[in-house]
Amino acid sequence: MSYETELTKKEKKLQSEKEAFEATIATAQKELDKILAQLELIEDVRKKVPQSNKPNQERPLREGSELAHARDIIKSSGKPMHADEILKALGKELTRANKASIVGSLNRYSEEGRTFYKDAPNTFGLLTMKKEEGNVKQMFK
Repeated sequence: MSYETELTKKEKKLQSEKEAFEATIATAQKELDKILAQLELIEDVRKKVPQSNKPNQERPLREGSELAHARDIIKSSGKPMHADEILKALGKELTRANKASIVGSLNRYSEEGRTFYKDAPNTFGLLTMKKEEGNVKQMFK
């Protein structure tokens, strides 16, 4: 065989390998595109999930804050409390503004699944109380 024939054979072999690799890359790219589309869909769904359905991302209440005092008051009562009772225990006047402020804060925390839960209109309990209550009910089933 001549030198030219050897080069032609080698060239065809390399060309064939190149085409095989390109086919493999094309298949892998299609799979990668599918995976990226699924990840994007998951991220879109995650953004649309309401805060209350997201896992509890508990952050401690700032000590000395009104909500920290409200938490302590509810905890010491051992049961959910109405906003008016909480305000009285905080030593605050029962004004519309004070009630709106405490109810708004407690609502936000309860909707986010943090620290408080809403038991009835303007009535809030602690999530820890709700969990303990659920555990007690489980024991007596």
